[in-house]
Amino acid sequence: MGIRGALAVLLCVVACSQAGRAVKADKSDKAFEKQVLAGIYELTQKDETVIRNLVEKYKCQSAYLDVGTNIGVQIRKLFEPQKYKSSKVRAIFDKYYGKSRCNVCAFGFEPNPRHSKRLDGLQSKLRDAGAAVHIFQAAASDNDGLARFIYPSYDKYGWQGANIIGSRHGHRPTTRAVIVNVRTLDLARIVRVIREAMDNNGGERGNILAKIDIEGAEYAVLPHLLHQDVLCKEIDGAYIEWHAGHFAHVDNVTRKVTPKIPMDNHFKELKAFFAGGSGYLNKGGVRKTRMITLDDNTHMLDKNMTWPSPGEICNRGSP
Repeated sequence: MGIRGALAVLLCVVACSQAGRAVKADKSDKAFEKQVLAGIYELTQKDETVIRNLVEKYKCQSAYLDVGTNIGVQIRKLFEPQKYKSSKVRAIFDKYYGKSRCNVCAFGFEPNPRHSKRLDGLQSKLRDAGAAVHIFQAAASDNDGLARFIYPSYDKYGWQGANIIGSRHGHRPTTRAVIVNVRTLDLARIVRVIREAMDNNGGERGNILAKIDIEGAEYAVLPHLLHQDVLCKEIDGAYIEWHAGHFAHVDNVTRKVTPKIPMDNHFKELKAFFAGGSGYLNKGGVRKTRMITLDDNTHMLDKNMTWPSPGEICNRGSP
């Protein structure tokens, strides 16, 4: 089955479920289930091949995870810091990667179809300039599969309140929402493959830094990363934007926000848990992810920023 065929099968599952298709435990349904699983498996294998090839080709020792890439400005800040001198994240990148970024692989995660053309261009331009970049045009999640992605139709930039959790928090009350099916990636699986690929390159263990800005999905993804030993074991640092407002009731007339109880309490506890501690290697050799307080929204539209010329970021010579 080809990649397009695998996606077609997964989309069929969503379409059938939305049409109210009954699920029966007969032979035909079991065969269909196997076909769906085979499609997911083929896509995950392609993901992992892409990661291993990129890490090997560029000899990456460290990695940056741009989880919620939007139009890719944070990745440009990583590889072109001289163009973004007012950026708040520059000092963090310097701390985790040093001044040279030629041994850093950057992986972006963005499901918004409005950004596809821009992200294709960004990946191509940065690779031509010598940077190791791959954008997964899919949503980071706690599973591999499909989700319904929602965003407001009036937002010309395509990012305000866009999410996979079904929330319309931040949308105008009279606005029509656009809903599309998008692929989801198990972020824990991706991180483990990245770490394994970097370890296979040999040399000193490098850092993995993550930016997580996924409009409410962090409340599913972060516990999953913790349960999978990815946060404490593989990710060295993370800066996270929290979106508890997606889970509150918003009055359509007064726009008053009322937190939902008891869920809101759980979110506060979760946030406090991850915010606690400064990062260390304990006596048992278990790493603890350093949680960084940072929200860098500078240069959101990337206005007037020219693309780098071939070889400008890392001159790797002839292939």
